[in-house]
Amino acid sequence: MAQFYDDREALATLDRLREVTIEYAAPAPDGREPGLLQALLMLGWLSSRLNWQPVSGRKLDHGTALTLAAPNTSITATLRPVMGTATP
Repeated sequence: MAQFYDDREALATLDRLREVTIEYAAPAPDGREPGLLQALLMLGWLSSRLNWQPVSGRKLDHGTALTLAAPNTSITATLRPVMGTATP
């Protein structure tokens, strides 16, 4: 993802983002969710780079939806578990 900051054309499009979906490994049978923590870290990093601030969040049937305030708009971020993926 950091490659977008290296390409001038891609960099110019980042301020047009309105929606982000981050998929992560579904919870383990014992209920641990390391994939969710990794997804939150990724969203936190992206938010810090693009000056997004958290506004609200809500639990979905399959995942979490967050609203973030961007400099001139709002962003919807969805964190969604995906079955069949592994987290190291």
